Amino acid sequence: MRLISEGSHQPVLATLRQVLDSRGYEPHDDADGTIRLRNCPFDRIAAQHPELVCGANLAMVEGLTDQLGGDQAIRPMLDPKPGYCCVALAGDF
Repeated sequence: MRLISEGSHQPVLATLRQVLDSRGYEPHDDADGTIRLRNCPFDRIAAQHPELVCGANLAMVEGLTDQLGGDQAIRPMLDPKPGYCCVALAGDF
């Protein structure tokens, strides 16, 4: 079941940003249009178990995107960069 109807992806993106921000991920728009997460709330654990934590973060963001109705236009992906969460969001926004 979609929580946001089809059409513009802006409501989905706004809700994604709000939910991720409320959970401490600090989303922001990168210069290339990618939405990056400036913080990983689990960074201390991720330092020793990156596959586990990054996989869990990716699964959480994918599930959230699916439930909100982001479909194929919003694509969570693993894109680790120093100082950021390993998950980023790309798409046609």
